[in-house]
Amino acid sequence: MTLKAVALSNSVPYSTARRWVRRYRRDGLVGLAYKRRLEKDIIVARRRLNDLHYWMRDAMNPKTETADYWTWIEAEGIL
Repeated sequence: MTLKAVALSNSVPYSTARRWVRRYRRDGLVGLAYKRRLEKDIIVARRRLNDLHYWMRDAMNPKTETADYWTWIEAEGIL
């Protein structure tokens, strides 16, 4: 039975099946284990920190909408 037939019978795209076979041949069963995408997590964390940085910078500037929101938070005693 060909790889294409196996992929088709299991509703897996042929390109995915080829990638799995390549990983298995290169690394064995370890190559098929799920790997968390650390790079993606780092990029998301940096983006969130960057957004927080700009929000805090704007909160210190009394001419911005963010500053009005920050003033409201302090007045309500939320923080």
